[in-house]
Amino acid sequence: MASEPPASPLAGTVDDLARAYEAGGDELVGHQKAEDVVVGAEGITVLGTVSVAGGRELTVVRRLSPDGELEWERVHESGAGRAIAALPAGGLVVAGEVQQGPVDIRGHVMRLRADGELDVERNVGEAGGLTSVAVLADGSTLAGGTERRQGWLVGEDWEQTLEDAAVVVGVTARAGGGFALAATADPSTTTLGLTRIAAYDAGRAKRWSARLPRSGRGEPAAIAELAGGDLVAVGHLAPNGDDPAQLWILRLSDTGDVDWERTLGAAGETRRAHALAVLPAGDLVLAGDTATGTGRALRLARLTADGDTAWEAAPGDGDDDTAHGLAATQDGGLVLAGSTGHGPTKAAVWRLDGDGHVLWARTFG
Repeated sequence: MASEPPASPLAGTVDDLARAYEAGGDELVGHQKAEDVVVGAEGITVLGTVSVAGGRELTVVRRLSPDGELEWERVHESGAGRAIAALPAGGLVVAGEVQQGPVDIRGHVMRLRADGELDVERNVGEAGGLTSVAVLADGSTLAGGTERRQGWLVGEDWEQTLEDAAVVVGVTARAGGGFALAATADPSTTTLGLTRIAAYDAGRAKRWSARLPRSGRGEPAAIAELAGGDLVAVGHLAPNGDDPAQLWILRLSDTGDVDWERTLGAAGETRRAHALAVLPAGDLVLAGDTATGTGRALRLARLTADGDTAWEAAPGDGDDDTAHGLAATQDGGLVLAGSTGHGPTKAAVWRLDGDGHVLWARTFG
């Protein structure tokens, strides 16, 4: 009788992953966080996620009044939203990912009506996810993320991967048409990667590309265009490679030259930036957090358009607070979205004035 062939080293791997997918992650059930926020005439719209059985995440969209009262809440079970933007004719666009199986994660884009109800949705790509979204000057949407370990752009009827980047972490529309992006390049498992910032015209042709920082290693977190066409990006920088990361902000000209860059952080303290807002007066605010003995604490800083620090603030109660999204209000204030608590974490929203003082805070979960 013929002998049985030797078992493959991969035998059972997919089945094991499937069982882990169905049963695993239950210790995270109930964890919530606020991923992003937009502010408009209708109020404050907060994008969040909640972890459920099987290791999956659902999308939660909440509308808050200017004083922080919950007006409505919508739950979408088809994926996890990571970024949100307001559409010019009303409604919202959400970008994120959907996990359809243990090894099947794809990009996910939803268009929502003004009341948060689903209009249309689509899954895109393979082995990837979306982390950022913007509405371009012509009203179309653009999302950025990663697919098969390459930077990834997803328009309404096109997709493009980037050979010189691993993940697009931020996209921003340009007033004259086109867009700009911030991406992580040369990722490392032991230290920070590098930053790639690029600008494209309305026909999607690359105008210029810059690899940063000029010294050390640094990764971006967000990007925005300023009045006049300059760009500002935030992230975290290790000036000497192995040093603790510091908050990092830089301004680039319309041609990609660095006008100035700044780092903020106390000696020996690890700080990472996650979000950026441009105030109506033109000042810049970056939001991040720093490691503490028990978790993380919020850190905010406001800078002038010339890079001078106006103030630094530490809102939150210190109970393991993290920052994810930041939006400016018309009165010169801010809305910060993130999470709080050791577990289950709660989605958290902080409303601040222009001097960094907390006006109110709300938690959900």
